[in-house]
Amino acid sequence: MGVLTIRNVDDDVIVALKRRAKANHRSLEGELRHLLARHAIRQPTLGVVRERARMADGGGWLGAMSDVGEIVGDIVSPAADPSEWAALRPEAANPDDDQTR
Repeated sequence: MGVLTIRNVDDDVIVALKRRAKANHRSLEGELRHLLARHAIRQPTLGVVRERARMADGGGWLGAMSDVGEIVGDIVSPAADPSEWAALRPEAANPDDDQTR
């Protein structure tokens, strides 16, 4: 693992980062590691997420997405039935459509 040193950081930025770290139950160093990793590694596009969900069999689509995101709170159940989700509709397969979703 490498070591980074960042000099001349504005005091207001440090205060804001400390608040953010406390709100996320992390140390300042842990929060900075989290932010750097989150922003340095490319996140999948909506098209990739939709395609992976579409390719998953049965109700196992959530497992197919396990490496894509981060759960940041409690999940009790979906807010709506999956049949109502626009991302899973056939017309959503072509993002170049002129239709508004």
